[in-house]
Order: sequence, then structure tokens, then C-alpha cells
Amino acid sequence: MSADGKTVLFDESGNNVTSISTGDYNGDGHADLAVSRIPSLATNHVDGVAILLGNGDGSFGLSEDYPTGNGPIDSIASGDVTGDGIDDVVTSSAFGMSILPSVGDGGFASSIDYATIYTTFHSCPKSIAIADLNGDGNNDIVKGGSLGYLLIYKGSANSQPAEAETHYTRGTYQGVNSAGSTSCSISVADVSNDGLLDIIGASTSNNGNVYQVIGNGDGTFVGDGDQIPGSISYMTVDSNQVTVITGKFDDNDLIDIAATSAEENKIYISINSGTVSTIDVGDTPRDIVAKDFDKNGTIDIAVVNNGSDSVSLLSGNGDGTFNTPKSVSVGSKPMSLISGDFDNNGTPDIAVLNATGQSLFDISQGFPPPGSGSVSLLLNPEL
Repeated sequence: MSADGKTVLFDESGNNVTSISTGDYNGDGHADLAVSRIPSLATNHVDGVAILLGNGDGSFGLSEDYPTGNGPIDSIASGDVTGDGIDDVVTSSAFGMSILPSVGDGGFASSIDYATIYTTFHSCPKSIAIADLNGDGNNDIVKGGSLGYLLIYKGSANSQPAEAETHYTRGTYQGVNSAGSTSCSISVADVSNDGLLDIIGASTSNNGNVYQVIGNGDGTFVGDGDQIPGSISYMTVDSNQVTVITGKFDDNDLIDIAATSAEENKIYISINSGTVSTIDVGDTPRDIVAKDFDKNGTIDIAVVNNGSDSVSLLSGNGDGTFNTPKSVSVGSKPMSLISGDFDNNGTPDIAVLNATGQSLFDISQGFPPPGSGSVSLLLNPEL
């Protein structure tokens, strides 16, 4: 199958979509897909997740829908959070977090819903992350919240995660500080290079501050308590629509950071928490992933551009720099993307979520007009 970006895996007229994730939901060793969908004012659809089970050859079965609670979904992630060894699906919404527990055959039990008053916007494709923050062997969940809060749901063996613990990142309750607004994007990595996981966040409403919360390795953070003065501001992105990722972009063993800037049509690259550079990409970059797409031993970057219906592919040089982006056309109004080996050939592929008929403003309001959600597939993308 060619990597032309036009391969449509599913098409649901009238369904609005926001975020895409991948996992193995039936334990067959093939990468599956999960897509979050939200209702429109003109339809009676419910909030939930569409599941597409992979066949291991770049094709997928028909989608199955599973409802969730807590209102319109803005972000989705996959991982084992119930301790049974099978990937579950976790969603973030304006009013809380929901878990769809996998039953092991590609199906899911009824959603487990957690409510919170610390809301997120509906236009944040990666506002939730799954990782073992305290080293107990069980995955925890990190959710971005408003007013400078991070919500941590601690996992336990063979059980659902506990109710959220709130951690105030920085600033005053009113969020006048740069890290005090909504954490619209979350990534987890050992950025401080001490063997312990940290949280990297991108806040909105204050020109996209990208910050680090330093982990202690036990699920707490430096300066934990009423607030976390240990959070470090790495760079300010001149945009209120920011998605952040981490990866090793140069030849040392330190974690680097990349972030999109939707208003500037750029991505920002921070090497070893120091030097910051920018690269021009397509119109309104919305989401970003980092993988070694060409299998040459260096990390590359893919960016989905909502305003130009394209994906920008940037091949990495291994020294923290990237080559001129290559643009690949995809579907209309792409909102999110994810990488996985969908054809089982050992090379990372890309799945792009398109939201035809929707705008970022419509999504941010929570009840957009009817759209048409679809997924485009880039198999073995050429950089």
C-alpha cells in the first residue's frame, strides 16, 4: 500500500473527532487504533471512542463504538492501566477522565469515569499521558488541568486507578503566572537525566509556556505541596495552541523537547534543555510525533498541519538539527496523528485523524457542527 496519505480507514459522516491513539487491544500483536469522537449540536451522537482492530498488514476491521462519560473528549491515550497486561483506552475531557477497560478480545467494558472541576479545553490533542511515575510496576495517568493543576491518577495491580491527586504546578490560583493556565499538552520523560520520570507540559493562554515538573521517583515532585516551585520554564512558544513531545534528537543520551506553534506555523526544538531553534512547517501545526521513520538510527519528526491538510516530515541529522520538511497531503482538516507499525514490517507508520467540516474554534466550544471523521494512513513514510 502506498504512503500517499489518502488511505481512508473509516468514514463516519456526522461524527466529530478530536484525537487518535494506538495500542494492542486484543493481544494479537497487531497495532490497533482508537479515535475519540464528540457529538454535534445537530446530531444525537454520544461522546465515546471508535475502535479499529488492526490486521497486521496495514488494514483494519470495521470500527466499533464505545461510549464514555464526562462530556466531550479532547484527548485519548492507550496503555494498560488496569493491570491485566492488555492495553486499555483513557480519555480526557472538560469535566474529567474516563477509562475504557479492555476485556482482552478487542472489546471494552463500560467506562469508568472520574470527575474533576479542573477543566481542559476541547482543542488539546495530547492532554493526557500514561506512565509509571512511582516505579511500582503499575501505570499511572497524568491529566492536564486548568488553573495550573496537574491531576495524577495512581495505578495499582489488577485494579482501576485511584481518584486523582491534584498537584499545583506554579503561580497563583488565578493562573496569572505563565504556568498557571491550562496544561493543554502532557509528555512524560526523564528530562533531568537522573533516572526518574518528569512531566513536560505546555500551557495555554500565556503564549504557550513549555515547562518541566521534576519527579522524585515516588509519584511526588520537587517542591510538592500547595504548589511545585520546582517546575522549570524551558521556552515560550508564541501561540495558544501548543502540543509538546520529547525525544533524543542528538547523539547524546539526554532528552530533548519539541513543540508546535499553531499561530506561527513553526515547531520549536529545545536541545538538552538549552538551545532553542524553530523550523517552519505547514499551516496551523496541530500535533506532532517523533520516531525513526527511515530506520537510520536518528529520530525524525512528523507534524500534522490543520490549515494546509498536510503532514510535514522532518528527517533528523542526529545532531539536534533537521532537514527541510517534506509535505505530504492527507485528508481535510487533520487534527491529530499517531505512529505505530501498522503493517508489521518493523518500520514506523503514521495514522492521521481528519476532521472534515470542523474548525479548531468549533472543537474548542465542545459542540461543533456536524463533521465527518476519517483516518488517513502513511505506511513507511519517505522522508
